[in-house]
Amino acid sequence: GPTYPISGEAVIGSEVIKYKLDRTHGGEGDHLIEINADNENICAELFWKRYKTNDAWTSIDMKRQNGKLIASLPYQPPAGKLVYHIILQKGENAVTLPANSEVVIRFKGDVPVLFLIPHIIFIFGAMLLSTRTDYSHFYFCDYWGIYFWPNCPEICIRCFLDRLSVRSRFDRQ
Repeated sequence: GPTYPISGEAVIGSEVIKYKLDRTHGGEGDHLIEINADNENICAELFWKRYKTNDAWTSIDMKRQNGKLIASLPYQPPAGKLVYHIILQKGENAVTLPANSEVVIRFKGDVPVLFLIPHIIFIFGAMLLSTRTDYSHFYFCDYWGIYFWPNCPEICIRCFLDRLSVRSRFDRQ
């Protein structure tokens, strides 16, 4: 799913509350949710459950700390998902964040560097090889027999210049 956060504004009474709700959590530990709310009369409750289950909603009162309302979603194993929303209250007024929907957050584990580096090298190597294959297919070229990785830019340029020359591809055989 998408990894960018859901952000927006909610109006409760005369207050405008800006929020940003994350949709992905990397690493270990619980996911911290913070809502900026300087007004002491605003309180909030976080509701969550496991995604695509018939579990009952769990509610957590958000604690006030340094002008923010704070609560945390419990850690899930990698690829685990939770669905959540927040209800803000100020007196008799109540607002749901986000309005008319819920947020699905995906928990992911960190990828070890020993797996990440070979993966990146393999991907770039595959791109280089696919570029070479592309040139050999679209440009009839006599130079591929001397192909060697360090000569790749030179060979590509020579094939391109041959393609621009007035000789037809059948004259070169």
